[in-house]
Parts: sequence; C-alpha cells; structure tokens
Amino acid sequence: LAENDNLGSVIVESCDIRWNTTMAILNTPRGKLLKPVLTSEMKAGSDMAMNYNRPVVLGDQRIDLTGQSLKKTLQQIVVDLATPLNGGWQRFYTDFQDAASV
Repeated sequence: LAENDNLGSVIVESCDIRWNTTMAILNTPRGKLLKPVLTSEMKAGSDMAMNYNRPVVLGDQRIDLTGQSLKKTLQQIVVDLATPLNGGWQRFYTDFQDAASV
C-alpha cells in the first residue's frame, strides 16, 4: 500500500501508556537485553509507517483501565466462588454463559 501511495496510517494495537513505557525501556541498557521480548509486530508496523512518513495511531484501551477492570472482575469471581449458596455460583455460571455466547 505504501509503495503505491495508498497507505494513510498504521494503527497499532497498544495504548499510550504501554507504548511509551516500552519505548522508554528500549532506550535503556536493560532494554537492549529485553529487545527480543519487547519488540513485536506493533513495533515493526510502527517502524514501517515511519519509513514511509505515515502516522502511527494507537488503537487500544488504556492499560490502566484494563487493569482496573481485571482487578474488579477477579475480586468478584473470588466472592462468587466463596459464596456458592448465596448466589455466587449462579452469577459465575451466568457470567460464563454470557461470555460464551459472544
């Protein structure tokens, strides 16, 4: 697409927090050791976009919001499993059914 001037931008599945943290780590001595682990198709896509002077758009939910949601969900799972006769297992089953239907 880029070679035919049909590439408008590249969307990278990352958020600003993850992206900036990864880039900061890569620019440290420790990052040189971690480069094989930290570099990915997202970095490759970004590099290619930069090679063709195209913007990179970050297109993912912020990691802090994901972390908060995950923490709340895990806490609710523990409560549900610990209180089977108080509706916990029914909520767990219903949530599982809802997730499976997507």
